[in-house]
Amino acid sequence: MKPIFGIGRIRNVALLITMCLVFVLPAWATAPRFAPEWFQKDVESLPVVVAHEYPPYRSVSIGGKGPHARIVSAVFAVAGEDVDLVVQPARSLMIYALSQEETAAVVGEEADFEGVSRKQLVFVPFHIKEARYFRYRPNHGGGSNWDGKLENMRGTVLGLEGPTDVRVWEKAGISVALGALPALLERLVAGEIDILGADAERTEWLIRKRMPGKEKQFVAMEIPAWDSFSYVVFNTNLGTGESLAARFVDALKRLLRDGGYDLILQNAGSRQALSDMQRKKLIQRLDSLKIPDN
Repeated sequence: MKPIFGIGRIRNVALLITMCLVFVLPAWATAPRFAPEWFQKDVESLPVVVAHEYPPYRSVSIGGKGPHARIVSAVFAVAGEDVDLVVQPARSLMIYALSQEETAAVVGEEADFEGVSRKQLVFVPFHIKEARYFRYRPNHGGGSNWDGKLENMRGTVLGLEGPTDVRVWEKAGISVALGALPALLERLVAGEIDILGADAERTEWLIRKRMPGKEKQFVAMEIPAWDSFSYVVFNTNLGTGESLAARFVDALKRLLRDGGYDLILQNAGSRQALSDMQRKKLIQRLDSLKIPDN
């Protein structure tokens, strides 16, 4: 029986494999490369808005990709611009799309843009979220009030998501431990931190997902801790960046004032409706926003 490959053919195949390795391996040795088609379609398709996984607000595993995706898509629609909102698995992919100017806009939190040059960027707040202080009942027996005074938490260890400016807490005599929210929840249960300060809806969602059956052991203090904004970020280097941002702001204010915004949150299953104070704060921020003209 003759061999399938002769010696000469084997040598040729080996040479071909070697040549492939010579040319392919250097390409893999460089920084990660992302194909533009991951973020945008051809010129005649919808403008792409890029977000990253941040449940329960933004996720491909949530109906309609989450409340943030529904709000942003609805605002763009009112502004007369249908968009394709893409939720990427990692923040780095969202930042890459922004830096390469391959997206009409991106969606994220304040901390997402730490270290990112803000020149030519317009940050439009579109959602305001309530944060609370949490205790773990088995470790502290409740303690559900702080009465709005940080001094009442003096001497405790407080867990906060980083990066965060911690000076206001340290000035009140509070030690601060920074970390990712899932890890901070574990540390709260273990007694390594006394209090957790974080976005209330996201914290409660993580507790339900990661610690089922322990929901009642976590106590949210009655008085809210602070509010934080989520943003749609436009790049004015793009030809239509300023116009798109201005139309988005106008459409968002219309939805906030006519009740359409509340209906979107309700249909998206959000557990927190905007309070009158939060609505006023969000509209004030939008009214004070300055969009540059190129």
